[in-house]
Amino acid sequence: MKEVNNEAFSLKEHLQQLEESLVTSEIRKSVEALARIWKDGFFKFSSSGPI
Repeated sequence: MKEVNNEAFSLKEHLQQLEESLVTSEIRKSVEALARIWKDGFFKFSSSGPI
């Protein structure tokens, strides 16, 4: 059971790192980097609410 918890924690960390990388100008300016992060069907909600 402990292994499952570690996998879940690793997934959480990975998703958090991806989300935090979106605020860097290097990622925002790179079509290739955004394509790796944003897959088909991805929706991003801004802090002001718009999708």
